[in-house]
Amino acid sequence: MLQYFLYPSPLDYGQDSYIAKPARMRVEDIDYLARVIADSGLAASSSEVKSILERTCAIIQQHLSYGIAVRLGDICTLRPTIRGKFDSADDPFDRSRHKVDVTISVNKRLRKVVQRNARVERVTRNKPMPTLSQYRDVASDTLDTLFTPGRVGQINGCYLKFDRDDPEQGLFLASDELTDPIPLTILQKATDKEIVFENPDLDPSVTSVYFMLKTRPTPAGPLITGKSMPLEVAPLAVTSL
Repeated sequence: MLQYFLYPSPLDYGQDSYIAKPARMRVEDIDYLARVIADSGLAASSSEVKSILERTCAIIQQHLSYGIAVRLGDICTLRPTIRGKFDSADDPFDRSRHKVDVTISVNKRLRKVVQRNARVERVTRNKPMPTLSQYRDVASDTLDTLFTPGRVGQINGCYLKFDRDDPEQGLFLASDELTDPIPLTILQKATDKEIVFENPDLDPSVTSVYFMLKTRPTPAGPLITGKSMPLEVAPLAVTSL
């Protein structure tokens, strides 16, 4: 069920015009997909399916690095591209001014299937849920992929404000491999849409982490929590406490 709430349109502010925004939704990872595929009747275990999926991802990354676009059946098409301004027709590629990037386009069949089959439900959103939309790891220059301990990180989203004087509120680093979430206290910037901070150091045994943002919409209200996608700890940068 795709739940949504109505939000004042920023293009027609004050004109009684609204747009639909998806409410909080589940985000499933490769382990979940492997289990579902294995349970669908395929003659393979979830661990075998996961290995195939991980290998597929590695091959896709390799081909994109070679400048080859990849079409994933009726799902989407991934294309390598170059971003940045070139000063003349003979201006060479310069990594200090230009960068290779990847674009993704949804294929028509997937769009039609989702549009035809999706069930929607309008919900009331009285308490804005912190939404951690994207994590940028500055050291590795990656998005929603790697976490580098001891280096700068940046989270973008909405409803990210919190009361720094309330010890229960704030940005935390969590993991199934940690006993308790780690509060992130070294903040370079903290606004409603962006937080820039220094990542804490981690024990070498920790391999996967995610962020939690806890906030209290009203002074006497309950805490609400938003979570990021899981991130892989950059192995070469892991340092001991």
